[in-house]
Amino acid sequence: MSSDFKMPQIFRTSLGFDKRIATSPFTVSADILYTKDMQGVYQFGANRKDATQKMYDGRDYYANAAAYTFNSLLGGNSGSVLSNTTMGHSFNFTVGVNMAPKKGFFGSLFYSHTTAKTTTDNQGSNASSAWGATPNINNPNDLFLASSIDALPHRVVGTISYRKEYFNHLATTVSLYYNGASQGRYSFTYNGDVNGDAIAGDLLFIPNNGSDVNFVANTVSYTENKVTKTRTFTPEEQKAAFEQLIANTAYLNDNRGKIAERNGVLMPWLNRFDAKLLQDLFTNIGKNRNTLQFSLDIVNFGNMLNSNWGIQKVRTANTNTPLSVATRGENPTFRMNVFTPSGAVVPELPTTMYQDVRTVGTTWSMQIGLRYLFN
Repeated sequence: MSSDFKMPQIFRTSLGFDKRIATSPFTVSADILYTKDMQGVYQFGANRKDATQKMYDGRDYYANAAAYTFNSLLGGNSGSVLSNTTMGHSFNFTVGVNMAPKKGFFGSLFYSHTTAKTTTDNQGSNASSAWGATPNINNPNDLFLASSIDALPHRVVGTISYRKEYFNHLATTVSLYYNGASQGRYSFTYNGDVNGDAIAGDLLFIPNNGSDVNFVANTVSYTENKVTKTRTFTPEEQKAAFEQLIANTAYLNDNRGKIAERNGVLMPWLNRFDAKLLQDLFTNIGKNRNTLQFSLDIVNFGNMLNSNWGIQKVRTANTNTPLSVATRGENPTFRMNVFTPSGAVVPELPTTMYQDVRTVGTTWSMQIGLRYLFN
């Protein structure tokens, strides 16, 4: 721990307002929240020294342990020190409208924008593992701002309901809820240590063309009918598949010739609708209203209407780590990682980034409930 280490401190300020629109049932709301790290937390390796060599993509290269350690007996990734930084910050803006009950209708619609920059997401169980788990360009001591892994830039949430009382003892409420947002962030990295710093998680250099990558043959094994078999992908097959993966992925295609950003990629947008039906049977007992309420909840209601709606996307296996390091060096060689399509046994080279979630967690479901309200 650094001798002047301080516990985390932030500066935070917010501003908000609510304004009713004349005599209408609508109220406009807006909130702004800004946060700045005064004493953020980060880690660095005290036994690491600067590189003297560069790779073809401009990042630091370490030929051996002596190239990255002051003391080779200790190890370059030992001696992680807990320290502070003031570089992190975040900004959130939310605006929307609420509708008070009017002729049985009520609801709301809100949009939220979030930007958050950090030096590390601290994805580890202690200082050392958090330090080594952060995707980097040159080595884990690189201190640069990048998007927080939890920062989703856009989100839309809305609900609309209608309630009707009738026959003095009955009421029906129908509600529709909407949530739209990207499903997370991720980084493109190599599988393995590409620059010899003894830490995996190096951010991927996106070539101008898949044919620019030095591939070597990739032989993989698989089991079919209880028999172990092998399949070999030639360098030419891997170059063609990698170029197709780049062309089919907007982020890769738009950033050819660059090193990928940490947490620079957004998962696809997901539109999700849920529906709810409430049926109340009520009467006054003494001075209090007592209600027997039946409920019907349909989760992912859009998927019930159309099997193509409300389906979440996930990354095809190994696509965010598309290249495994075969040999290190100033001009390394690679093998393209494979995946096995759902329902198949023979591995293939991935050419598309995403596929549908194939579990009941992304399809529609229904829940029936009953409760008694005493007032």
